[in-house]
Amino acid sequence: MQKERSNERIGKEWNDAFEREREGSQIHAGVHTARQTGNLKSLKERVRKREEKNLLEKEVEIDRALVRTIEQSLEGRQLDSSELIEGRELVEFGPANRGGHPRSDSPRPAKLERRQR
Repeated sequence: MQKERSNERIGKEWNDAFEREREGSQIHAGVHTARQTGNLKSLKERVRKREEKNLLEKEVEIDRALVRTIEQSLEGRQLDSSELIEGRELVEFGPANRGGHPRSDSPRPAKLERRQR
C-alpha cells in the first residue's frame, strides 16, 4: 500500500515536470516567432529607407532576400535548395550581416550536395 502511494506520487511528479517542460518549450517557440516577426518589421523598414535614399542596389537586394526568407520561414514554407544557397551567400557575404553566425539557419554546401544526389 505504502509503495503504491509512493509510485503514484513519483509518477505525478514526473507528469508535472513533463508538463512544465512542454509549456516552457511552447513559450520559447512563441518568443522565437515574435523575435523573427520583429526582425521582419525592422528589415522591411530598412529596405524602405534604403529605397528612398537610393542607396546601393546590391544592399537593397540583400535586404529584400532576407525579408523573403524570414516571411517564408514564418509561413512554414520549406525553402528549396536554390533559395537556401542564394540566402546563405547573401547573408554570409553581404553588408546586412551584422553579428551572429553567418550560417546559423542554412546547411553547409557539402550537406546540400549530398542531399541533392
